[in-house]
Amino acid sequence: MEILQSFNFLRVVRLIKVQHLVLRENNNAREYGGPNVRRQLIGALIKFFVVLFSFAGAYLTIENEFAPTSMLKRRNRGRLTIIDCLYFVATTVSTVGYGDLAPLSVPGKFLVSIMIMTALAIISDTLNQIVTLITSQSPFARDSYSPSGLAKHVVVCGKFDSAAIAEFLAEFFHPDHGAREDMCHLVVLGQTKPDLTMKTLLEDEGYFTHTKYIEGFVMKDKDLARAKVEEAECVFILTNKDSVRAKDTDAATIFRAMSIKKYVRMKANRDIFIIIQLIQSRSRTHFQHSCYGNTDYQIICIEELKQGLLAKSCLCPGFSTLASNLITSSDIEPEEHMETWMREYVEGCGKEVYRVRLARVFEGRTF
Repeated sequence: MEILQSFNFLRVVRLIKVQHLVLRENNNAREYGGPNVRRQLIGALIKFFVVLFSFAGAYLTIENEFAPTSMLKRRNRGRLTIIDCLYFVATTVSTVGYGDLAPLSVPGKFLVSIMIMTALAIISDTLNQIVTLITSQSPFARDSYSPSGLAKHVVVCGKFDSAAIAEFLAEFFHPDHGAREDMCHLVVLGQTKPDLTMKTLLEDEGYFTHTKYIEGFVMKDKDLARAKVEEAECVFILTNKDSVRAKDTDAATIFRAMSIKKYVRMKANRDIFIIIQLIQSRSRTHFQHSCYGNTDYQIICIEELKQGLLAKSCLCPGFSTLASNLITSSDIEPEEHMETWMREYVEGCGKEVYRVRLARVFEGRTF
């Protein structure tokens, strides 16, 4: 009976149930956007420690029960402790083997032989799995934005590619908008790991100090927290303008906007200004009729904008070019060798129009 009580260390095997629960949650998570690396890592660590403590407990029990008394007295440490056994198992399975501890009983030697063979089959595989899980996750999926000083920041998210981000960065950080030191920082929240073109763009000396790319999903609060959305000045939600399923793309964009509004209201108890790109004009009503329809936002409807410019161009040829130049920053400077009309056109490209909020003193005034 006393021998059976000495095997109480096997209770650690109950942790296998926890591992099964973790893996079950991981399988469920795979159906909604991929497996959670953290859950996989926890499951692998549980498996490793269960094997480690099981062998340490078995070695402690067998050695103290079956080792000859004369050999135990000859050993400087006397009877083994659980710390001794954990140390022995760790050094043995890691193939270090300092030799300061060794089994004295025949059952103990037999157990160590089984332990070494099991370690080759289980523990080595588990350790490789742990290392693989740690190194497989993208550094952008672990990174987060940390505001520096009084610097403000805005967040860009949605469905975009490197070309769309390149256009956005060129306009956002254009010198016409002020000195680079006074500009907001830009946090790009993307659903996938950045490709080579995106990495090269973000590492450009013109953007490197003011931009941060974070791999995450807008619908997850933890990823919004990593981007510090609750502290952002505003959020830009871009869309795939070339999508063949415009209705579904707009629906996903609206859900992103609602998720951001809900998170900021819950986290910071305030509203946040968001700029939303939509493809179809009828998609606008879906957000306007939601519970966030009376909040601070601006919707840019691509289809509506295209049709409006085409219609105005029919009435006034060249209007679309004029409007495009007024909302786009230009670096072109007039040169002496240019013809008169070309020089006038280049000078006109430098003119821009901005949307500003007028002070209340202008309320009721006529122009």
